[in-house]
Amino acid sequence: MKMKMMNISPLMLFAWIVAFVNANSEELMIEKNPLSYNNDTKVDINRNLIVGGEESEVLGFPYFVQTLQGGCGGVLIANEWVLTAAHCGDLTGEQVLISAFKYFDNTGGFGSRVRACVTYIEESKFRCRAEVGDGRICDRNNINNESPFKQDYALCKLNLPVYVDDENVKLELNFDSDFPSTGDDVIAIGFGSTRLGGPQTEFIRDVTLSVNSNRECRNADSKIYNPNSIGSESICASDPEGGKDTCRGDSGGPLITRTFNALETKSVHSHVGITSWGDNCGEQGSPGVYARTSAGRDFIKGTICNDFQSKSPFCQTPVTCNVNDSETKLTIKVRPDNFPEETVLIVRDITGGVGDETLLEVGTTAENRRSSDIYRFFTYEESLCLRPGRDYLFEIFDRAQDGFLSTINGDEQYLGFYSLILNDTEEVKTSRGRNFFSGEEFQFTTPPKLEVPVGMSCVDAAKNVVVFQKKKKKKKKKGRIKNKNCANFLKGKRKRKIKKRCKKKFNEVKVQDVCPLSCGKKAGVGKCSSLFEKN
Repeated sequence: MKMKMMNISPLMLFAWIVAFVNANSEELMIEKNPLSYNNDTKVDINRNLIVGGEESEVLGFPYFVQTLQGGCGGVLIANEWVLTAAHCGDLTGEQVLISAFKYFDNTGGFGSRVRACVTYIEESKFRCRAEVGDGRICDRNNINNESPFKQDYALCKLNLPVYVDDENVKLELNFDSDFPSTGDDVIAIGFGSTRLGGPQTEFIRDVTLSVNSNRECRNADSKIYNPNSIGSESICASDPEGGKDTCRGDSGGPLITRTFNALETKSVHSHVGITSWGDNCGEQGSPGVYARTSAGRDFIKGTICNDFQSKSPFCQTPVTCNVNDSETKLTIKVRPDNFPEETVLIVRDITGGVGDETLLEVGTTAENRRSSDIYRFFTYEESLCLRPGRDYLFEIFDRAQDGFLSTINGDEQYLGFYSLILNDTEEVKTSRGRNFFSGEEFQFTTPPKLEVPVGMSCVDAAKNVVVFQKKKKKKKKKGRIKNKNCANFLKGKRKRKIKKRCKKKFNEVKVQDVCPLSCGKKAGVGKCSSLFEKN
């Protein structure tokens, strides 16, 4: 029997060869079709890959969370709450890995801990689009001509609180809608292969990207980027030259900015976005799209602080001390064991040795005890303002005389601690790494009152007094005029950058004259330079 031969044109043969090479290439770094269908959740899980990044340092991102079913990312934003993407699906009953560093490692290695999601809450405004027939399917709240996901926020309440040490790396949620600015560096984090068809990387990776303006993002190469899909709730980021991106597998993971102290020994990470969607991973002209953290403020804080009435420091109203009166802020951070009602805290003013004044009492009466129902393994803070140049005594006791040493579920070794922190920066006493057993005390003196020259006021001017023009890159047209108050204009920058901004002039007036308090405290310039706080 003879086989029928096909007439193959040279062009068709070339196309087949190219297709075969692409399908089997071991060097391909960018996935062309990042969207995929998840049969369990019927939601696109489309940002799974860190393209062009590098392996992260151990505990470089200790707040990072990995879901052990589905492989999404997230962040621990409070003792018992994880923030992730709604399109990852309902996480109720699923295990999550806190401080995840090694892929799907639930053995407790590298400081990771396993918890379970007992309550899942999705942003009620979450929307997703259905595109039947091309593999991208979502069956909830279908909206035509919009982005795959909008308002992509979800929260998971853990079965047991967990503390992530913020001594060297501190995570903050950014609720400033004007931050970050176009062109600023941001960092995306997650697990994922670095080539098409390759296995997941063994360890967490991070990649530095640049923020795109929403206008630029709407005009990206693919039609999926448009005015309907990119709104104020979105933030776009990419590598200007291509080759770096998030992709399939890291949905729900964080987009952050990072600032270091002067010695670069400590850093503050500002959570600005949640990995959500995109097209053509890593290709130039195809930005990744993230759910802007500031746009989710009402959902995040409303759920955790109002609906669930969490006692986490995340929900507390910040205590602000009077700088003009040289007051010192004292924060007592306590990480108790499973019997928090046994802990007693007392702060006294003992200046002069007689007539002690008690300023704080916790656990001394039934009314001010911290109950196990709420505070078991739960890190909480107590803050108060202290007068300058006075002597104070801090005392801590444990009624059972066993300190904060215990185990969780008879397995995980647990050692709590307390810390005394002055002005949010200086830790003057701590029990980290040891147990105080029955109790101990600590005496300290606050700095003397700073005498401000007569007629000099160290108070920042009223809101929206700093007016500046935001320039557009590579265009001669003038940028839009923006108003910012002193706190926002001088926010989240290193000392040298703040100093540079303080010396700028707007309408012939220096910023340091409009914002004397902020410039004095943060950069040591201007008439209030004596208030400079060294980190």
